[in-house]
Amino acid sequence: MKSYSLRTVYSVKSLGFECEVTLRGNETRIQFVTERTLPNTVYETTSRHVDGRRELTVGTYDRKHMGSPLLLEIVATCSAPDDEMPLSVRPRLEGQTARALGAATWSWPGVVGPKLGEGLFFQNSDDDTWTWFDAEPIHVGDFYESPERLSVALATTERQVSSLQADQQEAVGAALRWWRHAQEVEYSADRAVAFWVILEVLANAQHPKGSIHQKVTALLNAVFPALQGAADGQRVRKLEQILSDSRCRVVHGGKRDLSEASAMVLVAEHCAEASIAFMLDETTSEPPDAELLTRMGVRAT
Repeated sequence: MKSYSLRTVYSVKSLGFECEVTLRGNETRIQFVTERTLPNTVYETTSRHVDGRRELTVGTYDRKHMGSPLLLEIVATCSAPDDEMPLSVRPRLEGQTARALGAATWSWPGVVGPKLGEGLFFQNSDDDTWTWFDAEPIHVGDFYESPERLSVALATTERQVSSLQADQQEAVGAALRWWRHAQEVEYSADRAVAFWVILEVLANAQHPKGSIHQKVTALLNAVFPALQGAADGQRVRKLEQILSDSRCRVVHGGKRDLSEASAMVLVAEHCAEASIAFMLDETTSEPPDAELLTRMGVRAT
């Protein structure tokens, strides 16, 4: 077994004391600290190709977060088999953190501020030390070296939205707000819900009649033509069912432990992003990664 720890720090205010204190222990520790050093990832371009592609190096440096005078730190820990991947462990720790953060925010109105940083660590059994593990997906395409491409991309999006009919403009505007919300929320279950809302909003605009399951299925069929023809459309219906069931488990059941949470969120994100692109300019997309779909239970046959 290997031990994992997700350390997250938040800014705080409205505190009349300056001393460090632990308010709760056990597997999810809640404490106030004066400072905390956590790793931060940086990207650096090492070369550029004629076609515009870049080669990047990924590095890390220690970033010290200072309290004013204190920080809230939540330390979620768990044990997992040695062969379990950190990306599979992370959602479990995120769930522990979310529950603790929710209780703290409710219990102390106006105290807990934005998240400042986090780090996932695993314990080395040989020397009892903790090592940082970067288990966040890396989106190299989000790295920009100059403002020109940002300006062009923004102008393109605004032009595409303005060319839509009024009701579709409203739907896409809502989808883009939820897309931003999905980037801001911290935990897999919340991100899965946000991506589902995007699908639901766009499906309602694209297909006014039928149940929401029929609407989302029809949207995914249009967005992923290759998936529509697979197994007589059964794979798309299965995909919609799994995404919908996950949303219901979180929203109606109050559960955080989604099955195959990492694969679920990556596939949901892919579906939401492809659906927004389809609404903007009718661009169809390749289906989500086949291995991720298989892990979710959406099999090829």
